[in-house]
Formats: sequence, C-alpha cells, structure tokens
Amino acid sequence: MIRFREEDLTLLAEAQEIAEEAVHDYYAFSSRDWLRLPYDILTLERYSWPEGLEAFAQLLILQVPFEARNLPEARDRLYLVALNDGRILRATGGGLPGLLLPFLIYILTHELIHMVRFSRFEHLPELRDFSEERWVHQIVKKVLAGVKIKNLDRVMVRFDRLYLNTN
Repeated sequence: MIRFREEDLTLLAEAQEIAEEAVHDYYAFSSRDWLRLPYDILTLERYSWPEGLEAFAQLLILQVPFEARNLPEARDRLYLVALNDGRILRATGGGLPGLLLPFLIYILTHELIHMVRFSRFEHLPELRDFSEERWVHQIVKKVLAGVKIKNLDRVMVRFDRLYLNTN
C-alpha cells in the first residue's frame, strides 16, 4: 500500500493550517468553537482503509461517553478524517508538491465543512448522500475563494467535474 512520505506529511500539516484558517474565517469561528469541534487526521500509518472504498477521505464520527469528556462544554463527538494516502498520491502525480498541497487543502476543507454542518445540525451524518457532497463542494468553493495557492484552481475544476458534472 502506498503511504504518505515524511515530506507529504509536512505538506499535510501545512494544508491543515490553511484549511482551518479558511474555515475559521468563513464561519467567523472563535477559539471556543474549535474546542467544540475536536478532530484528528488519520493516514494509513494509523488507519486501515476499507477494502474497495475509493474515496479520497472518509469522515468517521466517534461518540464520546459523558464520563470520558474532560471539559463541561466538550462535545459528545470526536471526528476523525481518514485519508486514503495511495488514492491521493495517485491523483497528484505521486505527490508532486505543486499538486499535493492544494489537493490536501481541498480535501481537508471539505471534511471540516461536513464537521461544521453536522455539529450545527444543518445535516445529519447518517443522511449523507451525493446531494450533501455537492452542497459541501459549493461551500468549499466559497471558503477557498480567497486562498491564493498555486494549482488550487486546477483542483477546483477537478472537483467541479466530480460534483457538478461540468467540463
């Protein structure tokens, strides 16, 4: 199985920072809002990708028992963004930095928006379908509109084709 290399993980950390900042700005998040949205990112290093699942990422939601919460305002969910290293690397020419960074920014922003929508009960996780993916893609485009990263526009076109069936 193809896994992220050390340099890919460095780009992943950069992508996470950019995605979080863009989502923070779009939703006018406070520090407290982020505390209510705990999440972690899993790569193939720590997660076995389900056989046959062709997605770039999968959002997992863990229920946190009340007695395990460490803060009174802590949420009852922990979100895990599981990345499909091999599929992402294949889609970005083996992890070319000029393509991998914007691709990861898109994927992480997409999953963060799902998390926000689920946490605000704008959509229920168990009702995820293609129309929800399409809706989230439209929000991602707005969230990342002001982000100036080389090749991000190419990544957007790719996902437009996937979600909007445009050429």
